[in-house]
Amino acid sequence: MGGSESKGKLEDSSQFTNEERQSIQKFYTENNLSGDGFMKLFISLGEQASTNLKHYILSLRQSGHHKSEKAVSIEQFEKFLGYVLKGYYPEKSIVFAALCSTSKTLKIQEIFWGTKQLIRAYKTFVLRDPMWNNWNLSVPTMISEGKFVLHLLQEIFEKGFPPQIDNDGNIKLPPDTVTEYSETDIESMMSKSPLFMYIFDAVFGGLFHLESQNDSIHDMISSLVTVPYTEPVQGKPVPSQLDIYQITFINFNLLKDLQAEWRIVFSNHLYGDSFTQLLSRIQNKGPTLLVVTDKTGHKFGGFCSKSWELNPKFYGTSDCFLFSLTEYGIYHTTQYNENYMYLNHGQQTLPNGLGMGGQFDYFGLWIDQSFNHGHSKAKPKCTTYGSPQLSGTPEFEVDMIEVWGLGPEPKNEDSDEEVEKQTKKSILDKEPEAKALLNLIGKEQRSEGFQEREDDDMSEEMKRKMNTIPKLI
Repeated sequence: MGGSESKGKLEDSSQFTNEERQSIQKFYTENNLSGDGFMKLFISLGEQASTNLKHYILSLRQSGHHKSEKAVSIEQFEKFLGYVLKGYYPEKSIVFAALCSTSKTLKIQEIFWGTKQLIRAYKTFVLRDPMWNNWNLSVPTMISEGKFVLHLLQEIFEKGFPPQIDNDGNIKLPPDTVTEYSETDIESMMSKSPLFMYIFDAVFGGLFHLESQNDSIHDMISSLVTVPYTEPVQGKPVPSQLDIYQITFINFNLLKDLQAEWRIVFSNHLYGDSFTQLLSRIQNKGPTLLVVTDKTGHKFGGFCSKSWELNPKFYGTSDCFLFSLTEYGIYHTTQYNENYMYLNHGQQTLPNGLGMGGQFDYFGLWIDQSFNHGHSKAKPKCTTYGSPQLSGTPEFEVDMIEVWGLGPEPKNEDSDEEVEKQTKKSILDKEPEAKALLNLIGKEQRSEGFQEREDDDMSEEMKRKMNTIPKLI
C-alpha cells in the first residue's frame, strides 16, 4: 500500500501557483532535499517513518526521465507536497499509509505505530511555541499516549474488536484477530476523525511551512493549531495535571471562541483542599473547565457553559459536556433532561457540593462539600450526558482538582451592580428643594426606605447645607 502511487486517485498536474512553486524550489534547495537533507527534515517522525516516506516519494512518477533510487527530485517533492498540503482524504490516507509501512496491506500494529509517530511529531512541533512557557505541563505516560492513539483510531477499532494498551503503551489484541486493513479502511477512518486530520495537517504543515518563511515560531504554529494562552501565577508557570495530548483533545472539542485563552481560577495544588476556596474562586468566571483526578488515577471532568453560581436548582445549557481523559471520550447532552450544572452550599435539605448531570445523589460527576470525596453514579449511563462511570469507583476520593476559566475574563458583576445602584437613586435626590418641601408639610418620602443609608458618609458641611433648605423655602 505505502510503496506505490498506482491508486488511480492522484492528479499529476501541479496544484501550486507559480509563486508557491518558487517557494518550493527555494525550500528544496536550502534543505538539500536531493541529498541527505530529506532524512533530517523528517527527523521528528523517527528514522523508520522517514525512511518509509522517502521510499514512497521516490516511487512517484516523473515526466521525461527515469526515477532515481536515492535522490528525491524537485518534481517528486512538489507532487508529494500537493498531496499533504492540498490533498483530500484519498491523497492524505495514502501518505499516512506510506508513513506506516512499505507493504501493500497494513497490519493494525503498523497503523498504531504510525499514529504514535505522528502524535510524537505533533508534540515536538507544538511545544516549540513560546506560549507554553507559561505552562508547567504533565509528561504523558506511555499508557496515556497509547490510549490517545486508540481514540484517534477508534473508527477502525470499532469494526471488530476492543483493543487494550499494555504498560509500555503498545496495543494488545485478542487472539485470532483480523489485523490487516485496506486503503479504503484508512481513508474512511481519517474522514471520520477530525482530530486525527487536525494533527496530520499540523505535522505536515509545520514541516513544510511555505507561506512565509519569515514568520516567527509562534506565528507559524498558531496558523496551524490553537495553543491556549495562560497567565503565569506569581511570575511562575502554571502547574497542571494535564499533558499536551489531553489539552489538545479538550481544546479541540471546545467552542472556537473559548480555545485561545485558559485562565486558572482554582487548583488545590495552589489554593489547598478547600471547598470554600473552590466556591470563592469559580463563581462569576464565565465558561469554565473542571478537571478531576481521583486516587485511582482516573482523570475526567466537564465543560460548563455558564458561570458557576449558588443555586438550589440545576441550570446551564446544552453546550455543557462531560469527558474522560482516561479513555478519551466526550459526552454531550442527551436532551433527556436539563440537569447540566449544580452548585449549592450550607443547605439542610438539599445536596451541598458541585455536580453535573444525573439527579440528586446520582450525579454524572459530583464533588461533595467536604472537597475530598465525590461520586460518578452513572450506571449504565448518565441520563443528562450519556456518560459512563467516569471515576475508578462509583464513590471516589479526590486527588487533584483544577478549574480553568475559558476565553476572556468577564466583567466584574459586583462593580456593575454598584454602578447600577448609583444611577438608580431617587429623583428626589436630584431635587433637594422638593424633598425639603415634603418634609416641611409633613409628607413622608416613600422611596427613601429603599435607598442605602449614606448619612454616616455625609460631610458636616453637606449636613449644614441640607438643614438650611427649609429656612430658605
